[in-house]
Amino acid sequence: MRALGNAPPRDAEDPPPAVPGEDDALDAGEKNIAGGNELPKEGPQDLMPFPLNRQFRSQAVLSEELREEIWERVIRKGKSVKVVSAELGVEMNRVGAVVRLKSVEKEWIQKVCQIFQYCPTTCIFTSCCI
Repeated sequence: MRALGNAPPRDAEDPPPAVPGEDDALDAGEKNIAGGNELPKEGPQDLMPFPLNRQFRSQAVLSEELREEIWERVIRKGKSVKVVSAELGVEMNRVGAVVRLKSVEKEWIQKVCQIFQYCPTTCIFTSCCI
């Protein structure tokens, strides 16, 4: 086996090299899961998922509460996508996508509850049996 660069070849029994900060990230993840601490808000680095493509910036994730509010305003209150987009500061394409996906989600939840003919009081779904 040929070694790359000036690094000596590794034996099969050698552990893989440590990734800097890997232990810190695992510890932080364990604390968040075990301790119930919330994750920090995403920063500019989090919105750049492709480090080699510095021109691309993804949009922030919409919270479940905001997605539910968008669906409520469009479906239940009958407001237009354009109006909801302007009120909440979310692009019209995203508002439309949220409405479609929430509608599919609610239909699916309703079908699951009907199939099992059971809806526990502590349902795993956020909005069961709509």
